[in-house]
Amino acid sequence: MSGLISILNSVDDDYLIGISNKGTLKRAYKDKEEIECAVVHFDLEDEEAEVKTGEETVKIKVPLSESTCTCPSRSICRHIVLGILVLCEQNSKSVDSANTEKKIADTGESKEDKASPVCDKAEVQTDSNEKEKVELKTKEDSKTSEINTLQNLKEELAGYPVEKAIKLIGIRRYTKLIDEIKLGVKAEINETSIVTVKLPSGNHVIKLLYPLEHSACTCHKKEFCAHKAEAVIWYKHQNNLLNENDMVVNLGNVRQVNDKEIKEVALALSDFIEAIINTGLSRISYDILDAVDRMALLCHNAGLANFEGYFRSLRESFDAYLKRKASFKTEALMNETMRLYRRIKMLCEIEDSSKLAGLAGNFRGEYQSVANLELTTVTATHFTNRSGYEGETYYFIENNTSEWYSYTVSRPMFYENKRRTYTEMSEAPWGLDINMRELCNIHFKLNNAKFDDRKRLSSTQDSKGEIIETSHIDRELVSKWYYDDFTELFEEQMIKNLRKWITPKKEMEARESELIFVNPSHFDKAEFIQKEQKLVMRLVDSNDIELWIEVQYNKLEENGIKFLEKLLPEKNLCFLGKVYIKNGRMCMYPITVVKISKDSETADERQLNEQNEEECNTEGSLFNEKVSIIEYIQTLLKDISVLMADLYQGGLIAINDSIIAETGAKAEKLRDIEMTLMSEKLEKLKEKLEMHRHLFDEKKQQNISEILEIYAYIVEYLYIGIQKTEYDIVKESIQNKRKRIGESNE
Repeated sequence: MSGLISILNSVDDDYLIGISNKGTLKRAYKDKEEIECAVVHFDLEDEEAEVKTGEETVKIKVPLSESTCTCPSRSICRHIVLGILVLCEQNSKSVDSANTEKKIADTGESKEDKASPVCDKAEVQTDSNEKEKVELKTKEDSKTSEINTLQNLKEELAGYPVEKAIKLIGIRRYTKLIDEIKLGVKAEINETSIVTVKLPSGNHVIKLLYPLEHSACTCHKKEFCAHKAEAVIWYKHQNNLLNENDMVVNLGNVRQVNDKEIKEVALALSDFIEAIINTGLSRISYDILDAVDRMALLCHNAGLANFEGYFRSLRESFDAYLKRKASFKTEALMNETMRLYRRIKMLCEIEDSSKLAGLAGNFRGEYQSVANLELTTVTATHFTNRSGYEGETYYFIENNTSEWYSYTVSRPMFYENKRRTYTEMSEAPWGLDINMRELCNIHFKLNNAKFDDRKRLSSTQDSKGEIIETSHIDRELVSKWYYDDFTELFEEQMIKNLRKWITPKKEMEARESELIFVNPSHFDKAEFIQKEQKLVMRLVDSNDIELWIEVQYNKLEENGIKFLEKLLPEKNLCFLGKVYIKNGRMCMYPITVVKISKDSETADERQLNEQNEEECNTEGSLFNEKVSIIEYIQTLLKDISVLMADLYQGGLIAINDSIIAETGAKAEKLRDIEMTLMSEKLEKLKEKLEMHRHLFDEKKQQNISEILEIYAYIVEYLYIGIQKTEYDIVKESIQNKRKRIGESNE
């Protein structure tokens, strides 16, 4: 039996819906009754047939999804489906005719005898029984063909290479799929003449057909898409063709294919950073910007998404240095360069494929389906980041969980010099009948919301928004993020700002989405410091603990600075922003100022607040304490950081004698206060620097790598140490302030 006949015997409505859709099949059935159709060519031995369906001519091929039609449609149209239905009917009649002729040959009847009206009841009964047998045989043959088609599909699914599926799905999504399986998540799978799979994440439904490459997906992509590959994995797992251990092993096999390329790219990146340190910042020319761009492109081509971002950020830092921007700091660039160097070395050292994939990152985040959300828009802010993007971020509070969610609209700016643009009047996402500006003032439901692990909302059309009312922010809604006691703010939030040297990008971005509401007892009028080109404002709580607002001047911050300068003290006025520690005190970068309703103060609370305000006006800064050991260590670490920045500035080509001498002196001071580990590292660096000056060119390169290994460790130590001393100084200051208040109350 030819391939075309075999497929026609097994075709049913499910199969036809799979290669087209339900609406197309219904239209084809309707056309079958109304349009004159004729089989132009249909030979049992051929792999192709031709059917005339009205004015169109259809060529039915094997596989059926490769069939063509003279109409303009490029997909499986109603004419093709109609042609298949006509062929199936013709094939059924041919089977009936063949079975009838076989029955006549077996019984010895002639056509004339069969046509004779003269027969007894027994003969009529016999003919009826034979007819039923023929019909039953035809149905069984059809069922057998259907089973054979499904069996062929199952065999193809069982033999589909998992590595090929992983490449289509992507490492990140495949890893997440493994996690879902471990949690007991299952896909909805239904078997007929085809296999239908509904994915557990998202609303995609995949119809797996035989042959497999002609399967259909609700994403409407003709090629074998990531959803189809994921459906294959779910089928293999839920039919015991693939277990969790095999999935992990296959993940490792796929990554090993690319590991060699990544290692080669990592070595090139490492050489580039070493060349920068060797040359020194002071000898860097404008060519460095193009060179860093090339490194970013190299990372992009190798699939190192995170590293492309790191290099684009590094380019912005070098650009700030070359343009002599006031915001540029050598120590910050040194930290950024050495942190990137350490990440590159990790690329070279890591053997575990899953960890390597996590370090490399993905160009596109994965979103997961969740239950309906009830969101209140809090604020929106414009941004331009160092990776070359600008846009707006909208912040929402979920009314039931009090968790932060965000939605970002961004535009790349690193290939062109465009003026800042806004999207205020553009259409809001999720089918909301408002513009982006009006999005800032609503309380709404978001049905079938999707977000990633950083709680960034997706603008997918599957999510539908429903406006409830204009937004109203009260204390109960934001209680998890609301502080009028700055000691609690320090204890609960500031500890989160103690960053590791290598903080995962996902963790950093998740922290960035969290905003804090600060309601001070009172605050001073803002002051703009001309020398430093920044605005400062002191906020004070009821216990006289201070929080400082600092905003560095630039074009983006100009309007915000003017607003804060005009701001007058007012009760229940909350500052919304991000908190951090700087120069031994708590600080905040403000995003907006809002009013939050709360219960009225009692008479005792008002009296206490007035008393604290008087004490604040007469008492000096809480940082005028005698220098403690913590402050001494911090000063020493900052001095060493400046020394390391001088080495970064001058480079290894011409090492200054004073730097070598000062490195030894700082090692002695550290030894005096029993910071032995750091002291030994500085001594080792001093030895390597002295040796480097006397080596020949062929040996210098190896020595540079050894120097940078020590240098990177020292810079990391200084970063963590200074950060920790900042935290400890603020903690000590708060404790001293509260102790003094307690003693005065006694």
